[in-house]
Amino acid sequence: RYGPYMERRAQPRASVEERVWVTLLSAESAAQDIEFEALLVNVSQQGMRLVTDRAIPVSHPVRILTAQRLVLGEAMYCLADGPSRYVAGIAVEQVLSELPEIQRMANSIWREQPERAQRERRAVS
Repeated sequence: RYGPYMERRAQPRASVEERVWVTLLSAESAAQDIEFEALLVNVSQQGMRLVTDRAIPVSHPVRILTAQRLVLGEAMYCLADGPSRYVAGIAVEQVLSELPEIQRMANSIWREQPERAQRERRAVS
């Protein structure tokens, strides 16, 4: 379905179809990061395959944001699969899961900051 690529995986992959955000991470600064949307088509514990309309440079560090996870990895290959269509293999290096729960915790902490600052000012006075 996504091209006749030779099977060389050490682990089985699960097929998915999920829109994700890919960020090509810049070594210079976050302002130079490049973000774009891609289609995540399969995953395993160690890798992911993306279909996108732009090439991802091999060995380039990437951040992939799914609905539930933030993944840091490195592009292992990127092959043209038609006009303006590329298939990229990503080696997964780190995964941060439970993003909705982490976001709720962060929001709670940020809401507490003004209250905490007020309490600390009262204690000092």
